[in-house]
Amino acid sequence: MSGSRRSLSLIDILRQLDHHAQHQFFAGSPVLPSAREFCGARLACHALRDIVDLSNLVNVRLRLPCNIVAAGLRHEQQSLLARFQSCRSLTIVYSEEDDVLGSCAAEQPQPTPEQVAPLCVSTGVGVRELRLESHTMGLADLVACVAALRLPNVRVLELRTSRQENNDGLRDSSSHTALSALRAALPLLEELRLPYTSYLLGLGAAFSGSSLTSVGVSMPGLLSRPQVRGLLQLQQLRNLEVLASPGEHVGGSGEIGAQAPTSVDGGGGGGVPGDADDAATLAGLHVGQAEQLWALRLLLTSAPPGLQRVKVSSGFAPTAEVAIWLEAGQVQSIEADSGYVQTLNYLAAALLPRLAASGQRRVPSIKLGSLLGNATTLVSYLQPQRPLARLLRLCDSVELEEVDAFAGIRLVKDREVIGFTANERVRITSALHTVVLAFGCWPKHVRIRVVGASCRPAWWQRHRTSAAGKAVAVQCQLWRRPQPQPPPPAQQAHVQL
Repeated sequence: MSGSRRSLSLIDILRQLDHHAQHQFFAGSPVLPSAREFCGARLACHALRDIVDLSNLVNVRLRLPCNIVAAGLRHEQQSLLARFQSCRSLTIVYSEEDDVLGSCAAEQPQPTPEQVAPLCVSTGVGVRELRLESHTMGLADLVACVAALRLPNVRVLELRTSRQENNDGLRDSSSHTALSALRAALPLLEELRLPYTSYLLGLGAAFSGSSLTSVGVSMPGLLSRPQVRGLLQLQQLRNLEVLASPGEHVGGSGEIGAQAPTSVDGGGGGGVPGDADDAATLAGLHVGQAEQLWALRLLLTSAPPGLQRVKVSSGFAPTAEVAIWLEAGQVQSIEADSGYVQTLNYLAAALLPRLAASGQRRVPSIKLGSLLGNATTLVSYLQPQRPLARLLRLCDSVELEEVDAFAGIRLVKDREVIGFTANERVRITSALHTVVLAFGCWPKHVRIRVVGASCRPAWWQRHRTSAAGKAVAVQCQLWRRPQPQPPPPAQQAHVQL
């Protein structure tokens, strides 16, 4: 009877376990302290090698030199990922330069998606996150490679490339064609991260009504209104990040240094509501920065109904990033780790028209880690009529962790900063008073910076408790909305019952 049945081997038993159980055996765990000894089993035979690798490799990163990819593999050969069926996150870096031979991209033939596919395609369908990196591929090439990989269960896709296609080189029609092919290749895609704002053209038309709920752009490129109009077609959008970098401007909208219009009428918002302080806000901006301001206003005033989070940056130096949280169409909180006062004022000017258009009179909270600026900019941009100061007055709760001020004239002895001149101390004190009045609260920390040094002045701590400091604290309460008071003890007892 025993001869009529095939005997079971260790390989047969291990293959009946899912990758989670295999991971307990071969990756080590508190339950099996000696499990690491089994890692040597992969050297016994190819079957055990595959089982050990399958149980461990959940995140896979492949760097493919240009000459190897261009040479390709026969389609009947085993894929590089065929053994890694537990892979959930896959990163493929297409390298145009070979580290060993030092050959440059210009000397190597450009690989096609058909050549990439047999190198990288996985026999499993477990990959949920895919990242594709290249220096020379454009949007159409990247999408073609994604389609060639045949990974239909990917939920998160990130594309990275150094090849920037501005609005003149990447038309809406070509972008829509490539993004429509991307949607067909990844029908379950929920999160998409793109390298440039120009890649947003056609995104809304291609992914409208899909499962895509999160879009991010984290490399250079200012936002424009045509891109925003495309994004607004994504009515299912829940999360949006547009983190522009300094030094970039919108293609076709003007050169850096060109002056933006200094009034709402001259600026031409195209039906987008402006702000009362636009003349001062737009002064000194180049056309690309002014265009992004109108684009942000269009985005915020016409945001999809289910949008929950928007994170934007100024896109020019000195930069700042601000996250806005929404619920049921109302702004609930505003958060920023740090930012220069002038760029925070710029982003406040983008948000105020949204609050006015929606009729929202109060914002529950705003949190700022560090406020940066010199005495002049702090006083200038925190005047009562400026957007940032007006936004702060609309907030019920304001938290300011630190003021990071830059000082000019200081006292130096033996090349070391030993203090500030009396006039400079007056200017800094006046600026800090302006900050306290605008924020309605004392910052937890104050740092004064000079070239090559910084300090936390003890005189400012003493000033807070002086008569002048207490007078400023009283003025802060004149416009700050009073916080609700707890009920008296008798009512508290009644509520608990």
